[in-house]
Amino acid sequence: MFKNKGSAYGNNFLWFILDTLYLILYTFIMSYPEIKFQEPKKIKDKKKLEDKLVYLLLLLAMGIVAAYFYYQSYLLKKTAGEYQVLGDSKTCAELEREITQEITDGNDCQNHNDCRTVMFPCRSFVNQNILTRINYFITSFNLKKCSPSIKSCPDYGGPPYLMCQDNKCQLAETGDYSVRALLNQTDYYSGDIVEVSIVNKLLVPIELPAKKDLGNWFVRLVKKDGSAWQLVTEVQPATGDDLADFVTLSPGATKTYVWDSQTFAQNAGLNPMVLKGTFRFDFFINKDKFLIFHTDEFNLLFRGSKVQIDTTCAGGDDCRWTATNCCQSSAGAFWECVNPRLSNLVCPEPLFCYNTLSPEPATGCGCRRGRCEESAGVDVTIQTDKLIYAPEESIKLTLINNLTEPLILKDSTELNEAVADLEKQTAQGWQRISLSASPELSDTRNLTTGASRVYTWDQQILAGASPVGSAGPGVYRFKFILESSVDQGLVFYSNNFEIQQ
Repeated sequence: MFKNKGSAYGNNFLWFILDTLYLILYTFIMSYPEIKFQEPKKIKDKKKLEDKLVYLLLLLAMGIVAAYFYYQSYLLKKTAGEYQVLGDSKTCAELEREITQEITDGNDCQNHNDCRTVMFPCRSFVNQNILTRINYFITSFNLKKCSPSIKSCPDYGGPPYLMCQDNKCQLAETGDYSVRALLNQTDYYSGDIVEVSIVNKLLVPIELPAKKDLGNWFVRLVKKDGSAWQLVTEVQPATGDDLADFVTLSPGATKTYVWDSQTFAQNAGLNPMVLKGTFRFDFFINKDKFLIFHTDEFNLLFRGSKVQIDTTCAGGDDCRWTATNCCQSSAGAFWECVNPRLSNLVCPEPLFCYNTLSPEPATGCGCRRGRCEESAGVDVTIQTDKLIYAPEESIKLTLINNLTEPLILKDSTELNEAVADLEKQTAQGWQRISLSASPELSDTRNLTTGASRVYTWDQQILAGASPVGSAGPGVYRFKFILESSVDQGLVFYSNNFEIQQ
């Protein structure tokens, strides 16, 4: 595959340069003898002499450029050990097999520092002493316009950490060798600081950001959504100082980072409800080497650590959305679906609230199989026929049962206090408005799966026990507390709708 051209190559090259420059100068002088035998001041046509000098400079520049490229070709071949690809006598397939064999034979090492990464056709590892030679072979392969048999490779992200084991270069993260991110606990309450300890269980040292706080340019906060993970915040680019400020973590050593969820939510302007649930940190560190790892799962609970919540229920109206961090909806309330009568809501001291709106969730909070649970609204659909109504206009509401079991409904098609609650949106949240009175409704009717019922409302409301007329302008919604053949106290809401002035 490769042919040695001999050590005389460099001497031949130097003679070539000298001969070229000599021929250029000799040709110019012999072509214009007046330059040799006359003084410049005696030359009548100075313009002619100036043109000749320009031609001379152009010839010299062309010679220098040619010499430069010739010299670069010489260095490339010299650096590769004075080897030359015999492309004319090898097919692309033969060249690929031989280069692959060179890489295989070149994967030997005595220590970790011997190992380097090479891409042909995908990621491989070789001894650093033959890396330049391998790269020259690959360049020759590409200049022949050959294509490797493997058309695509995985996205590795960047060069990995390597180790030398059994005199072979391999990935440092192999088997039990890994980088671990350990949490100091699994549940974090209001005011708790999350500590993440990075433990280097590799056989080689790694580079980590030197700062103590978790920076969002090298770590992402992701939230668990079913079986998938969703990004909570975008990663910001690192500054020059961040990229330069790294520390080395030796094998077996540990570095600890801290994260304050309250400060994070405040600075990011996030509604605390966004930080309700199960999370993990994903690390993406890319300095000279690329490193990816993540923490175990942890839960963010913005209520105080002394708050004791109870979600058991017997049905009916036991369950309520409750701000368990004692904050108002206008100051970052953290809402949970609990039984407030059985819960011990002890406000944390000091009370830490947020300068952000956090309205009560629009989803339902009801008793299902003896537990207070949130309902996303997909079990029962409640939709008005319009979104905007004129005063006194009749409102039609359709309820569709998407449950797998029948719903037990009051035997009425008019919206009144026996059927549903009316709520009006205010600056402090949703406020209950009394609907018109109704006779006692003891009769019920089952609504089977997939069936629907249409209700009507004439916009009439009460003040105490007295009717006061129309509800008036504003944004409203209906709240239904329903029963099924297996559950009680199922809470569902309609869409929001507006009554104009």
